[in-house]
Amino acid sequence: VSIHVNSIEGHPEVSRYELYYYENNPFAQELNALCSLISGKLDNTCETFASASKDAYTVTRYAEFPSLLIETGYATNQADADKLNSEAWRKKLAETLAIAIAEWFNTPEEPQTESTTLTDSR
Repeated sequence: VSIHVNSIEGHPEVSRYELYYYENNPFAQELNALCSLISGKLDNTCETFASASKDAYTVTRYAEFPSLLIETGYATNQADADKLNSEAWRKKLAETLAIAIAEWFNTPEEPQTESTTLTDSR
């Protein structure tokens, strides 16, 4: 998981999360499920739109394992910039992402182990 902040000059109205994975990654189906899970958590917790895409960015295209790029908002949008500058909001975002990823690892198809539970990392 690679976490970034996006920007788009000349369009200060753009505000959203973006989740990217490469569609030809052998784990694309699993990544799509992870994107859906994260999108739901972000929509419910951080009140921001999330979208999944299959674009081929370097961080996702050349990985030989499941790889996901998360854009956490737009630095060129004042509301996003204000949130990103808030320690409390960044903590809430990090916890939301951690919970979603932990849930993804703990799906019924995967055996639950102590190393994949969120409580073990606290």
